[in-house]
Amino acid sequence: MKKYLIILFCFISYISFGQDRQVNGYYENLINFEPKEVSSSAILIFNFEDSKEISYKLINNNKVILTTTFNKNEGKIMKKVDFSTLKKGVYLIEYYIDDEKVKQLTFSKL
Repeated sequence: MKKYLIILFCFISYISFGQDRQVNGYYENLINFEPKEVSSSAILIFNFEDSKEISYKLINNNKVILTTTFNKNEGKIMKKVDFSTLKKGVYLIEYYIDDEKVKQLTFSKL
């Protein structure tokens, strides 16, 4: 009986943690940023159908410069973002879906 309980516990924990990782990996491949070298504006591409709350943080030198949240409707979308006011340098952009970090990218401001 103990063996069955241990096997059942392992099986349930495997499924629980396995699904969390799949969600992150799923969205990571479907979010893009173009171009990688920005002079004034860039395009955020969300290539998935689900309707979600998306937020992103713009970070430079370990300081959060900008945080934006918006609701993505169903369907694939492209969102143009103005970065013309940023100083030259390398920036990190972190994407969050439903308050869970799913991807981070770097880009250069020219």
